[in-house]
Amino acid sequence: PADSAAVTVRRPELVPPTRLPALAPAPENEPMEFDDESVPVLPFVLHGECEAESCTRNIVAYSCMATTLLADTDDSAKVVARIPEGEFVQARRDLVLRSVGIVVVKQDFQLYWDDSRNGFVPRADTVDLAEGDTVYLLRALDRGRWTWAYQRRLHESGEFWATTARNGAKRMESEYAARRVAPTREEWWQVTRRDGTTGWWLHSVNGARVREEQYDELQSVPRMQREGDDCTKVKARRTSR
Repeated sequence: PADSAAVTVRRPELVPPTRLPALAPAPENEPMEFDDESVPVLPFVLHGECEAESCTRNIVAYSCMATTLLADTDDSAKVVARIPEGEFVQARRDLVLRSVGIVVVKQDFQLYWDDSRNGFVPRADTVDLAEGDTVYLLRALDRGRWTWAYQRRLHESGEFWATTARNGAKRMESEYAARRVAPTREEWWQVTRRDGTTGWWLHSVNGARVREEQYDELQSVPRMQREGDDCTKVKARRTSR
């Protein structure tokens, strides 16, 4: 009837089994190291992190398509398991920093301001940057903020190297600095099957050679339920690329 209360019905294929293996807690993140030239040593793993967000909570995922699990977070690692279409698994997520981005400082200046929803605000720490120095971009945070390294110290800020007055590649050059290269980041899922088999699956790549490339075989069940997504739509999007 028209006046009936709305009822949310979950698609049957997205109802996970009641029991899945417990996952081990994520390892503690190690401090970043630098080489003799003060360049961050990579690859560097941020456990429980995703691109532009924190991913400390484990998720249940569903295989919309068959895929493989690898022994390590490396495309050339050996295959340790093959997942057929239609299987529920558990996953925790890591962000692997593969290469640094390069920002070149154009003039001496003090970074004493920061971005906020209400415009510019004073920073808690003023950073003195010198003409010709290099800032090493590491990863994107939310709302256009980044983590970067300068003189062996880590900082966060908005894009002081960018401008809204230009488009395309020229947008990445302000009066203070210019971004020459974007950093490469990979999101990997450590996947555990119901029989306890564990391996790694590459979810996405974002960086210097590709703006963002996501893989479709495994999908987060909470995301699909929240967004009304299903495997038919996932496959259709893949075919249309």
